[in-house]
Amino acid sequence: MNRTVILSLCALTACGPQYVSPELADAEAARSWSDGSVEADLILRAANELSFDELDVDASLDRRAAEGIVAARPFATLDTLDAVPYVGTSALDKLYDIGVERFGTEGLTPEEEDALILHIANSATFEVLDDDVGLDRRAAAGIVEQRPFATVSDLDAVPYVGPSALADLLGYGIATVWAVCPAGHITNDAGGTYTDLGEALRRSPEGSTVMLCAGVFEVDDALLNHSLVVQGQGWDLTEVRSAGGQAITVSGWPHVLELRDLTVSQGMPAEAVATVTASASASIVIDRVRFRDNTVGLYLYSALRADVLDSEFVDNVEVGLSAFSAIEVVSEGTRYEGNGMAVELLTVDEASFTGDSFHRNHGPDGAIYSKAYYRPDDWFLLFDDVDFGMGDTDNEAHDLTLAYETERYRLDAYGAGTSVVCNHKTCRSY
Repeated sequence: MNRTVILSLCALTACGPQYVSPELADAEAARSWSDGSVEADLILRAANELSFDELDVDASLDRRAAEGIVAARPFATLDTLDAVPYVGTSALDKLYDIGVERFGTEGLTPEEEDALILHIANSATFEVLDDDVGLDRRAAAGIVEQRPFATVSDLDAVPYVGPSALADLLGYGIATVWAVCPAGHITNDAGGTYTDLGEALRRSPEGSTVMLCAGVFEVDDALLNHSLVVQGQGWDLTEVRSAGGQAITVSGWPHVLELRDLTVSQGMPAEAVATVTASASASIVIDRVRFRDNTVGLYLYSALRADVLDSEFVDNVEVGLSAFSAIEVVSEGTRYEGNGMAVELLTVDEASFTGDSFHRNHGPDGAIYSKAYYRPDDWFLLFDDVDFGMGDTDNEAHDLTLAYETERYRLDAYGAGTSVVCNHKTCRSY
């Protein structure tokens, strides 16, 4: 189960600290707690602050365990709590669950609660909703069938989803949160505080989902050597902005960086600097992301694979998407408009563009420039139902330039509905 990091932008408004927790273990496995972690804090807080009745009835502890806790508290460590008769793994699990329920949402605004509920509803598998969240099976099936949901009201309209299900979704989200930000800072589960989003991304656990709320997040030189999902609220709401340098780089196999539902931009475009980079056999997924006003939006350097889905590359000064020595580039449903060059492919093994559009790009080598350094006769470049524009939407120089060694072949006037496959010097219908 992957962890989720909620980072809400509070630079202009005050918001209080919020409790967080790492991922839950499988339901069948015993949890492993460590002093100093947030889950341990929740356990100790429940043991120290809840009444006997709350421990006995609400938390469903053995009555003798509840009596022992009340008699022996306060507790400073899990070891001292665990030493109480009739307190063991099961009791600690129950204390953690009620700790999340009673204290885990402190400081969350209603908007942040809604964002977390929707994130879980829109992303969790049926099995997670049914087994881990504990929803009615019919509610879990309805959510999966009808999502995505834009509002909690839409979610609440699903049959068998009501206040109890919404509370379960929120509780599960809180239980799988790793970090949040009070007052514009980002706090990790060990109590450290970062003013820089890049530092928080570098410190996030392997496989985390970092959920950014609406707002502008500035980041520079965040080098990631682990897999990570960065989830925004939509490209009109969430923006990740570099001050002029590289914002985020993921490096190394088998790491995968996923960017979803946000805008990527440079505050001051700089010469030959890419805002987002995947290198050294890492992979990247770009899903509903707008790259706007960058020098180079996305750069793939010896990357294993890039999937660009339903995204936009708009008004990037030099290149929207540049790939050097990449294995595979897949672009689907993406708009490339107003860039110097839309796409640059240098020694790419395979590249495919499906349902994309290329309009008003103005680089001298065309909207797409592809140069092969080896295997010149391979049909490695595929276009399926691509719109290259005509008339007012035409690209200024050429639609496509194919190059091999010193040779260049310029192809133009493809227009809409183009479906061709190309090698280093020509294209043919398929």
